[in-house]
Amino acid sequence: MTLNAASHPDPDLLARWLAITGLIAGADQLAARRSWPSTALALASAMAAAEAILGLLATSGGRPPSDKVLFEDLLNLAAEALRDRGKDLEPGLRARLIRTQRQRNLAMHVGTDPSPQGAARAVQTVKELRDLAVSLSDELSAFGANGPVRAVARMVGIPGIGDQLVAAADALEEHRMTDALDAAAMALDVALSRVTPPLRPPASSAISRLQFEAEHDDILHGLEERSDRLEAWLLALALGLSPAVLARLQRTLGAVTWWGGAVARAEVSRRPNVDTSPSTTTDAILEVADIIFRLWQDDALRRGDTWDDNAGR
Repeated sequence: MTLNAASHPDPDLLARWLAITGLIAGADQLAARRSWPSTALALASAMAAAEAILGLLATSGGRPPSDKVLFEDLLNLAAEALRDRGKDLEPGLRARLIRTQRQRNLAMHVGTDPSPQGAARAVQTVKELRDLAVSLSDELSAFGANGPVRAVARMVGIPGIGDQLVAAADALEEHRMTDALDAAAMALDVALSRVTPPLRPPASSAISRLQFEAEHDDILHGLEERSDRLEAWLLALALGLSPAVLARLQRTLGAVTWWGGAVARAEVSRRPNVDTSPSTTTDAILEVADIIFRLWQDDALRRGDTWDDNAGR
């Protein structure tokens, strides 16, 4: 796999970059906790991302790495590939990568307790390496520092999914965290409504659903509670997540209600105490992009022909 420019992202490269971005986001969040074992896990995630980026760089050179390459050999191959492109691996960045790798080994192999400052520096080092890789490729530059959310949107290209992913990325960059989560929640809800074979029954507007609930409240309450519990497990398995991870994601995103009418619209509600910090919001949006990308890769997303198409759903 090379890092050549392309008008459309390479799906394999996008999948690898999604994993890399998720590792960096996870490392950032773990480092912010500033306590053992979070600092050790932050180092582990940061170095996994660094090795993946170095692998991308090395693979683009004349001597791609083997599956048994050691870290410093991988670093040398990546530096060699950079020189072939007229770039240098800045000595300070190289030294910080080696130091981060040694700190990771001490934490994971020996059990040392990394300092919060050391974990934070490790994450920053990997972000610098990420930015270097992005600067070498038009294809990677389309992904940007906040993750390949726009690339997933462009690749999927389904109304109501792609435009909401773009809206989430825009809001995230503008530090509008609630708007970013709202858009991501709607993107995921639309994607789940377009999965084939269907995961859920056809959508109905909130107006008709409220009328039905008013007439059959005593019967419906117990059925909905049982259905929600079953869906929590079945949906998680279908999406390749653990039920706990999906539940956490759904709490962060909130619940989407679609209102029918001449112009359909959606409302997102979430609990007031939900964490909407930049790191948590970024993680949630990356998780949504990853889910949607995997559904698209599996050819499991369809363009429907029901009333809600005009609403983007």
